[in-house]
Amino acid sequence: MKIFTGVFFLFLLSSSVTLADNLPSKALGKYAGEKPAYTAVKHDVEISIEEQDVFVTISENTLYYTLGKLSLSGPYSAIKLEGGNYSIKANLTNEKSLNFDLELLWSKKTKNLTILGKNGEPDTTLEQLN
Repeated sequence: MKIFTGVFFLFLLSSSVTLADNLPSKALGKYAGEKPAYTAVKHDVEISIEEQDVFVTISENTLYYTLGKLSLSGPYSAIKLEGGNYSIKANLTNEKSLNFDLELLWSKKTKNLTILGKNGEPDTTLEQLN
């Protein structure tokens, strides 16, 4: 039983590492772009959001996200899609009180990163800086 538990633990550990390692080294680096202005509705109140600069840095183990004055970071996982593109999912935090799930797509062809908008936010395309 102890051997089975040990093997199972090693399998889980290696599978979680493999997901992050799955992202090609070409995708690692710094990205920048501009989140377009949009309008959101919360509790029947319409809110106008101005355009903002967005920066994302992807390292081997951590994704860093900056939108305006907000900076978040956290682990990510990557899954290879058709055509060599990758779906990236990150759970980000400011290590205080804010947690945020982010979904991105990395294009092998353009080497761009697209932040997928949710709840009425537009998608945002970022260009690789390095």
